[in-house]
Amino acid sequence: MKYFILTITLFNLFSCGYKSPEEDKYPELPIFPQHTNKEVVITDFPVSTHGIYYNKDYIFTNNADNNLLILDRKFNQIKQTNVSVRLDYDITQSGEVYTVDKEDDVIIKLNHVYKMSPRNNFKKERVEILRVLSKDFYEIRDSINRKSKSLNEKEPRSEYLDSLINIAANTEIEKTKFKLNALKNGLISFFPLTNYLSILKYDNKEVALYSDYHHLDEFKDIDEKKRTNTLMPIWKLEQEPHSFGKVVLGNSWSGNHYVGGYNNYGYNYIELKIKNTKTKFKAHNVNNGAGVNILYKSSDTIVLKDNSGKLYYATLRK
Repeated sequence: MKYFILTITLFNLFSCGYKSPEEDKYPELPIFPQHTNKEVVITDFPVSTHGIYYNKDYIFTNNADNNLLILDRKFNQIKQTNVSVRLDYDITQSGEVYTVDKEDDVIIKLNHVYKMSPRNNFKKERVEILRVLSKDFYEIRDSINRKSKSLNEKEPRSEYLDSLINIAANTEIEKTKFKLNALKNGLISFFPLTNYLSILKYDNKEVALYSDYHHLDEFKDIDEKKRTNTLMPIWKLEQEPHSFGKVVLGNSWSGNHYVGGYNNYGYNYIELKIKNTKTKFKAHNVNNGAGVNILYKSSDTIVLKDNSGKLYYATLRK
């Protein structure tokens, strides 16, 4: 019986991702960013980066102050801005950056919408705002109540007033939906920034549509054909360096009493080559990952990213 219980216990452990710990295979090997060859220099990237996305021409990231930083694909800085954006929502795949000047996080009052694009060297320019707004439900209710009181000496029945208010509110919604659908005529593309704010592009103009109605529902029929894509996350650009082995040093539990699993952690043993010069190190990894990935490689420079998202330059000593 005890062997049966032991078997079930081991099965549960390994089915949850548990791996048997081992000893470090190369205890003398330095841990990244330290390495073995003094002819290779590995240094911190000159600025701190928080989140990295890219397109075919540029790298987009936020610095330590949460301001947008734009790099070329060789990771050279080309533009430091003073704007804060959501990298995965506010930038199109072609590199157009949209920022919103508002007085509330949910855009209760929209002041201006700005655009920066590669076409004008990422200089800020204002986008025309097109407002398609409905009368507020409470405004409709109060208006009908005032009118009914002025026309009748007696207080009208609440059921009757509720019916009038609902009819007027639904009519207002239908008017707004009609206006929104009319905007699809001649539309080339749309780029939603929120449920209530989207960039619409036509042959001869570009506008920022602001509506208090959830207008994305009205654009569902053209969503796949005309929605502009966002940037790609940096992990799609990552390449694993040459590994000459990995080791699991331990396991940590992630989850609760009902659902969860083990994350195993250890080292990835890596050999890095620049021209004909090689260096070696071990990198902390999780779940058999690389620990360190290559984002860019030329004949004399490699850009690396570790598990925390921190960037490094690897070059030959001059």
